Amino acid sequence: MVMTLQPEQDNERFVRLFVDGQREVLRYILALVPDVGDAHEILQDTAVDLWRKFGQFDPGCPFVPWACRFAFLRVLKHREEKLRRGKYLSLDVINQLADDRSMESEVLEDRRLALVECLKKLSDADRFLIEHRYARQMPVAKLSEVTGQSVSVLYKSLRRVRRLLSECITRSLELGNLP
Repeated sequence: MVMTLQPEQDNERFVRLFVDGQREVLRYILALVPDVGDAHEILQDTAVDLWRKFGQFDPGCPFVPWACRFAFLRVLKHREEKLRRGKYLSLDVINQLADDRSMESEVLEDRRLALVECLKKLSDADRFLIEHRYARQMPVAKLSEVTGQSVSVLYKSLRRVRRLLSECITRSLELGNLP
């Protein structure tokens, strides 16, 4: 039985149900679509569909399974659009990329080893910036709060440290100074 609510109650109920269930719906979408960006786009489209059809929602039924049916349809539509636009690589291209990657793997491993050694040569402050920005994926704004430095100063410092690391890696590879 579909219950009729006042528009304000309907809006509030939708928002509460969607916010409570959106993580579960996103997990469902991610099980079907491996690209996180695509999954978030599909979640947004699903939310719009759910909003438009919320008048048909039966409050006696669980919201998430209802929402996942909409998400499934959006996943199918997304896949269709990707296929139509030719967004999927051909098997030949995928094989070529895999071959190229395997040929470069030794060079990439040498660069990784050089990076490890070059990181050891940084000052504690520079290593802290690199570790928190890249290894811990801390946003620069948050890093600014932690360090007390302005965002612009941090960007300049990160650029300087990346340049130092790049030069160190290049020098190590040229000299063959790898562990």
